[in-house]
Amino acid sequence: MRFKDKKHQSIYLDSKCFAQIQNIASSEKKSINKIINELVKTGLSKRQEDVLGLDQIANAIKADLQLQRDELRRQSNRLASLLHKVGLHAIANRYQTTYLHARVTDSDTAKKTADTGWNYAIEKLRERIEDDSEK
Repeated sequence: MRFKDKKHQSIYLDSKCFAQIQNIASSEKKSINKIINELVKTGLSKRQEDVLGLDQIANAIKADLQLQRDELRRQSNRLASLLHKVGLHAIANRYQTTYLHARVTDSDTAKKTADTGWNYAIEKLRERIEDDSEK
């Protein structure tokens, strides 16, 4: 059903609210309808401020997560380039792949994923050193 904009809306208040509004109206010498309109406007603006505040908090958290993600990416690239310099290209690529598939939902998950990739790279380094020493 289509909403029709009407100038007058019916509002049902319980007796306590109505008594409070009546007291405010008599003290400010305004009509009850004017007081109700002011209260509604105040409530809507307060709600809008709350929504904007929540948006700002969400944006701050998102920016913080982005900074953490960027720092993890920098660390991953540093370690991968170090492995490339040593000559372990496959391990470096595996390490970066492990990083790229990490779900950075929190710092613990990212740290675990990075540690797993690093441990894998160290293990492969040890195997290669052992193979070289046997020859």
